[in-house]
Amino acid sequence: MKCEFCGANIGLEDLVCPHCGRENTVARKHAVQMIHYKNDYQETKEEVLQKARRFSGNSVRITLIAVLILLIVISFIVAAKSYSTVRVYREKQTEKNAEAVIAKIRMLVDEERYVELGSMADNEYIDVYDGPFESYGRILRASQSFRNVYEDVLRCAYPAEYARTEREISYLSDALGYFYDSMDPERYYGDAPVEPLTEKTFSGLKKACESLLVTYIGISPGEASEFPEYTPATRSYKLEQALSAGKEAGNE
Repeated sequence: MKCEFCGANIGLEDLVCPHCGRENTVARKHAVQMIHYKNDYQETKEEVLQKARRFSGNSVRITLIAVLILLIVISFIVAAKSYSTVRVYREKQTEKNAEAVIAKIRMLVDEERYVELGSMADNEYIDVYDGPFESYGRILRASQSFRNVYEDVLRCAYPAEYARTEREISYLSDALGYFYDSMDPERYYGDAPVEPLTEKTFSGLKKACESLLVTYIGISPGEASEFPEYTPATRSYKLEQALSAGKEAGNE
């Protein structure tokens, strides 16, 4: 800008002209306005900060919750993908060793080690629906169901301190139902023929299940052989009767 008196160039912040020494009225007005603006700015700043503090408290909590939810979701996704990757890898490794795995399956069937056979399908990640183990699918699925029956029988026979007997009996009844269904060719296998090894395994599994019911639950041998024909309600009733009778006998 120029001095209104001498026309020399001066700055907006110059209160007096450095050339003629006269007062720069524009600069003085500007200085007054700046003081006013600074005061208004400070007041507005304090008001905004106060509101921001109140808002930031809530926003921080919301942000933290959102971040935690996101982390949980990510962890589930990573875990699921990791499990899937590990399973695929283990299945491939098992397929590479198919000859040895099949030899072990046949050995466990011959030795009637059905609980171990049932666990093997999970531990070895055996794909029973496709590939070299497909023909052993019936055997492995039935053995898995038998393993569940075995575990539920032991829970009923030796209940934990705070176990609910009714619930354990219900679990065992359901497990027996799944076990019998797993050997029903019409339910799962349609018209597919039952191979000799499968038939032999099914026969052994049924006898082993009857033995469990007789030995640990107290079911009579005659009733144990009829269990596959019982309805779920009848199974539960027979199990409850036998366990109650065994408990009363133990208290005498």
